[in-house]
Amino acid sequence: MGQIVYDGFIESAALPGFSADINGIIAAAVRDGKVISRLPDALDAPLEGRWVGISWLQARPELNGLVGFAGDFDEGKGRYSVRLPGSDAISVRPGNLREATEAEVQVAMTRTTE
Repeated sequence: MGQIVYDGFIESAALPGFSADINGIIAAAVRDGKVISRLPDALDAPLEGRWVGISWLQARPELNGLVGFAGDFDEGKGRYSVRLPGSDAISVRPGNLREATEAEVQVAMTRTTE
């Protein structure tokens, strides 16, 4: 088995049977010392107070590709409060966020003034 990067969120995989197979592979990789890194979590890469892009949401896929403003990180929930322009705040896992580009922020700001 090759080396893998594990983000810690595979248990939410949407494909039946897929999650169990992947969890077994990950457990074996961890046991064998093959996991070489983890994706950053909120403490490693703080996004509070930054514009973020949303991706890989399964429960609300219509929000994928949108840009919002990351507020506080709730350690108990393991999620950021993200305010979408012209909308209420939503709770999003760090693995579903990335820092937005300037161009994405400009587009998001333009949409709120239309």
